[in-house]
Amino acid sequence: CYLEWARQVQAMTGGRVLILAPLAVIPQMIREAERFYGDSMPITQLHTRDALIDWCANGSGIAATNYQKFIPGVISELRLVSGLIADESSILRTGGGVIKWNVIKSARGIEYKLSCTATPAPNEAMEYASQAAFLEKLRNEGDILWTYFQRDKHGNWSVKPHARAAFYRFMASWSLYLRDPAVFGFADI
Repeated sequence: CYLEWARQVQAMTGGRVLILAPLAVIPQMIREAERFYGDSMPITQLHTRDALIDWCANGSGIAATNYQKFIPGVISELRLVSGLIADESSILRTGGGVIKWNVIKSARGIEYKLSCTATPAPNEAMEYASQAAFLEKLRNEGDILWTYFQRDKHGNWSVKPHARAAFYRFMASWSLYLRDPAVFGFADI
């Protein structure tokens, strides 16, 4: 799905689209793009941080790189891309992690962002807060925590009973959760 999203964003904007994914996933993703699109949608793998920075400023098309490129710090040139896809975006859940915050800060201002994961959401406040922060749906993670959640004496977060409807309206305004793809017409697997 995200390959088609990347193709559509690139066609619509004429700009660059970057896919962030775990290193081991990138070759498989490139093979899938070749399988579905042939030569019409080549994906460039960016192997170094310098190559990523150069591609953001001067490259074209669709490229992929791994999250570890963000360990040394924010990449301000990332704001020059038209679209950004975070595959296996559960990496953003890591509270206070260097990669998490450098990706979120680097991605600010990118018009088209897509956050994807096949990992079932753990229904925890930090997962929702991190995804919303990445997608710029709130100013900071504290907004979602203190608006919709409460913490018990053991440090566990739960949705405030009186805020439940408002929380789900907020989530539905920017996210999609598929528990049973068959409900949406996909194969029942």
